[in-house]
Amino acid sequence: MNTKILKLISACMFGMLLALCVNTNPSSAYPPGKKLKFSLNNLVVKPGASPPTITLTNLCVKGASVFLNGVFYKSVPSVKGKGTLKIKALKVGKYTVKVNTCGEIGSTTVYVPGAVPIPQKQIIKRPLTLYVKYLPAGYVVTFKLSGKIISKVKPVRAGITGISKIVVPASTLKKGYNQVSLLLGTLVTITGKIKGI
Repeated sequence: MNTKILKLISACMFGMLLALCVNTNPSSAYPPGKKLKFSLNNLVVKPGASPPTITLTNLCVKGASVFLNGVFYKSVPSVKGKGTLKIKALKVGKYTVKVNTCGEIGSTTVYVPGAVPIPQKQIIKRPLTLYVKYLPAGYVVTFKLSGKIISKVKPVRAGITGISKIVVPASTLKKGYNQVSLLLGTLVTITGKIKGI
């Protein structure tokens, strides 16, 4: 048989075997042309609560790298183009979460809000001002006293800086211990006790 024909047949068979291997290899499950998708189950998290979980799809074969505020956090392996990761031990602050999968980038922001220290004592005949920081702009903050919403303390929205200011009018608190709480949106609550004097 002609040597050129043998080389051509060999090359064709090698190409077919290579294509077969690529098509049956589970690690090549990243669908070509599909963009990275990732989401977090919670964008606003109470400190010490259940950590937010990142869900990733359309990962490349090598998986992904996750960065918090520009600092490498952890690697996420790709299992058939998918992966998950819990972001643990987040302190009060604002975090940019960036995902890099073979050069494709995605990012979002996680907020861990905190209140300026709630005073232990407050003269009840004076207004009380409370601040909450590290919130998404427009996030609603509601004041509660002993678990009840107080109508004269209007809910406020966080500004573009992520800071919310609530003014509790004079004579709202009672003498003795007052259980106060700040409801952030509908899921996160910051609580404390203030002794009215």
